[in-house]
Amino acid sequence: HPTYLPNIGVFLSMLTSNPLIVTLVALGFIVGGFAIANVVFVNSARVMMAMGLDGSLPRFFSDVSEKHHTPVKAATLWSACALGVCAIFSYVPSWFTIVLIGGAIGSVIVVGVTCLAAAVFPYRAPEIFRASPCGRYKVGSVPFVTVMGVLGAVMTGALVVVALVNSALGLTSTSAQLVLGGAFVTGVIAYAAVHVYRRREGVDTSLAFRYVPPE
Repeated sequence: HPTYLPNIGVFLSMLTSNPLIVTLVALGFIVGGFAIANVVFVNSARVMMAMGLDGSLPRFFSDVSEKHHTPVKAATLWSACALGVCAIFSYVPSWFTIVLIGGAIGSVIVVGVTCLAAAVFPYRAPEIFRASPCGRYKVGSVPFVTVMGVLGAVMTGALVVVALVNSALGLTSTSAQLVLGGAFVTGVIAYAAVHVYRRREGVDTSLAFRYVPPE
């Protein structure tokens, strides 16, 4: 069937006919799906909270509920965005692969940039790095975090290149590249706009990146 999408249940039935194994593995994937969703929401809400702290987003995103001990406002906005993506999945099936793979690659790029930041951190903020627990770990004379950061950046870069040149992954079309590129371009524009706005208020947002944020 042209609209048929293979799933884990079908693959399991090809490997074994044991109903117990099929049920346990299927339940594992179901539970794993909920776990991944929770992790993504926790990370995304934390990022928005951090952006509220450094002034990249309105301050109320950094508010932490005294009752729930979580950034409820940030989590609520992210949930609304997730509902929008769910609507695309449900009502615009032709964009399913584009949004899915594009979101995955966007996340990979974020990981790669974070790896690069970790790699240069010992040289950009040597005092903070030397005071941290990982400051004593080195590979020869090179900080261990720098080695792993470069390795992570290279690996994620390779994944991005494969996704952008392999037509089977759905990101070689013009619409897919516009969605992916637009996400980053709008992010850069929004950050620059907030930075200019804060400077006009007399606030230097770059100062927030010169110290380790509170936990």
